Amino acid sequence: MKVCFLPYVAGMWRSMAPLYQEHIEAGDDVSVMPIPYYGRDQDGELSYPHYDYGFPVPVKDYRETDLAAEHPDIIYYHYPYDDHNRVTSVDPAYYSYNIRKYCDKLIYTPYYTLAVDDCDAGAGCVSGIQCADAVITWSEKQRNNYAACLPRKEVIYKKRPKLEGSPVPEDWEERIAGRHVAFLNNSLYALINNPKRELEHLDKAIRGYRNMCLWWRPHPLFVDTIKALFPQYSSTYYQTMNRFLDRHDIYDDTWDVDRAAVRCHEYIGDPSSLERLFTEQGKKVTIL
Repeated sequence: MKVCFLPYVAGMWRSMAPLYQEHIEAGDDVSVMPIPYYGRDQDGELSYPHYDYGFPVPVKDYRETDLAAEHPDIIYYHYPYDDHNRVTSVDPAYYSYNIRKYCDKLIYTPYYTLAVDDCDAGAGCVSGIQCADAVITWSEKQRNNYAACLPRKEVIYKKRPKLEGSPVPEDWEERIAGRHVAFLNNSLYALINNPKRELEHLDKAIRGYRNMCLWWRPHPLFVDTIKALFPQYSSTYYQTMNRFLDRHDIYDDTWDVDRAAVRCHEYIGDPSSLERLFTEQGKKVTIL
């Protein structure tokens, strides 16, 4: 069986890694082809391209690969929005309705494997999921929710992998040594819903909580969202970010939430799927 994975952000690979390993162990012909993605400008047009490196498995160059000619039996992907995301987009050549033509079976897997039991927001009407032949789920509740949202879709339940944190940079280790560490999280939903309130809550948290080390991981698309949708708040955000950097705590601009969930003692921030990474470990959660 010929199987192709189409990730676009290296930090999201963890959602595909168990599936990749499963096909490798089955002796299938497996390939991984990272695809480019873009930010959007204020007019919604694709602007600057991104291409991620650092995948922990061998990868193929999308510029040298003809998916139509290779025609895998299965393609896995984890970008569900097609052209309906106002902030970012994968290259349109890899929207679900395009890649569906290049395989016998298109399988969507959410880019998370832990913490979320519900369908992706509006899964029943997200075109990228509608085009899939099957959906991977990582909990029984998530499986049931997807089955209810998409009654005619094949829903595949997989046992979710154990939460494990990757190594922490040496300078971060020095900053958190012997300190109570709180994970400070901002969600895109809260930002889009009310940017003024979101930035005020963020600034208040950074000015406060002086008796602990804050591990701040703004959503990796947080800045792009401000630039694309709320440019009037850009200067406010950067002032807040500089105020945080003056604390000499942890500023985490990666996609690796597992590492933060393992190393931090509590969660502070917006209501988010990530808070469940902490409640499942019995750690304190404070919603701003």
